[in-house]
Amino acid sequence: MDQQQLIADALRKVQEAEAALRALAGEAAPTSSRPVDLVDLKEAAYLTGRPISTLRKWSKKPLYGAQKHAGRWFFDREKLPPRGT
Repeated sequence: MDQQQLIADALRKVQEAEAALRALAGEAAPTSSRPVDLVDLKEAAYLTGRPISTLRKWSKKPLYGAQKHAGRWFFDREKLPPRGT
């Protein structure tokens, strides 16, 4: 398993743990109940057909669901525009 997959798996486990802690504390779940499918910068560039430099600019906009973890950018796959648009 490569480093990117390990990071993505760790993020999913953290999200699951947060949900379990919220349930134990009796807190409401976040507004979005779907798990976030994060992709790294390189994969996001491939999926959108845009250069990495463009994705770095997009990371500053909440529209694309970018998150920085351990110094690396990840994007919500569902918030990225499809290739060719």
